[in-house]
Formats: sequence, C-alpha cells, structure tokens
Amino acid sequence: MSTPQPLIQTVEEYLENPVTTDFTAAIARSEALLGELQHAMREPEADRRRLGALIGRVKGTAKRLAAVEPIDWVAVGAGHLAIGHRPGADLVSSLKLQGATHVLTLLSEPEGGRKVESFCREHDLAWLWLPMTSARPPGEERYAEIARLFNDLAAVLNNGGRIYLHCSAGIHRTGMISVALLRFLGLDAPAAMEKLRALRPTTYEGAGDHRLAWAHSAWEGLRGACAVVTPLA
Repeated sequence: MSTPQPLIQTVEEYLENPVTTDFTAAIARSEALLGELQHAMREPEADRRRLGALIGRVKGTAKRLAAVEPIDWVAVGAGHLAIGHRPGADLVSSLKLQGATHVLTLLSEPEGGRKVESFCREHDLAWLWLPMTSARPPGEERYAEIARLFNDLAAVLNNGGRIYLHCSAGIHRTGMISVALLRFLGLDAPAAMEKLRALRPTTYEGAGDHRLAWAHSAWEGLRGACAVVTPLA
C-alpha cells in the first residue's frame, strides 16, 4: 500500500498552519484537500488507513474553523499584531489555529493573568506579561521594564511572529499600550492611530484621550530607557 508523499506533505503543512490569509481561503483549502484525499483513497494501492486518518483531521480542522472567532491581524513590520478582550480557553485555541505565536497579557494577577498563561501553555503559545493593576498610564519607574518588553516584541515581529495583545475588555490598557508600542517601533502619531483603528475600531474610539496622550509622549522616554533599541524590519 502507498500514499502520495507530496499530498501527505501538503496536508500536514495545511494542518500545521491552516489560516495563512483568511477563513474563506482556509475553508476552501480544506475542501480542496478533502477532494484530493478522497480521490487518492480510490487508488488500488492506497494506504486507506493513513488517508482516512488525514481525512478525519482535515474535517476536524474545517469544523473548528467554522466555529472560531475570527482574529483581525494587522501587519506591523514583518509580523502581525491583533488586539482584543481577555481570551478564555476557546479563544486561545482559536488564536493558535489562526497562526498566533505570542500572547501579551496586561491583566494583573488578581484579574487572572496567570490563567491566560496556563491556556497558552496548553496550546504551545509563547506568553508575555506586562501586569497593570489599572488603566492609569504607567509611571517612569516602569519605563525600563516596558522598553525591554517592546524590544522583545520588535524581535518577534521581525521574525514574522503574530502577537495577540489584550487586557480585560481590550479597550483602555490595550489601546494605550498598543499605541505606545507602535510609537516605540517608529510609527509617527497619525500612522499609529490609523493602525489602532485598523486593529480594533472600538479600542480606537474608547481608549481615552489622556491614555493616548501618554502613549504619544512616552515613546521617547521608553527608548531612552534601553541601551539598544531593536529596529523594526
């Protein structure tokens, strides 16, 4: 019995990263692969056991795709950023399915920040943490910590990573830190705000003027708090 190796490789690559552009394309791709697998099953020398297992996995992936919450990825440098609300177990699973590599949590420990870490560990996602107990702008005593994190995020983006950034509702802390990150990475104020609008209109509208004012003014201090700034590719 045999199974076409190129087809197996194509299916395995799809299952590893099914969403490369959008959900419509991913679901269409699953249907096309199912057709190819079913055709291969009819060949006289087909390894039907192996092909049947692949068909089951592709069908399972297609079913999961139809049920997930779509993530709006926005290109930042060579990588992508998405922002939103606190993820539960289902959303973290969905993030993995949609190509996420990292989750940045702004929740404090009493808010359940560590719970998000456990979800990420279950799905083999890298977890980053900037605990914020409130939506007040951070003081200068945290600039070095934030600058180190932003440098790490720049490296992730330069390597093509996909980062999901969140607080609780995904508005106040999320909007403030997102804009501060974008300014730190080199975007000017109008470009950073347009990027925030593309990321999540609700956050763009509700982040709060004083938080955004901090984000637009703090980037120079943040850059000054680190010895070397990682440039955005």
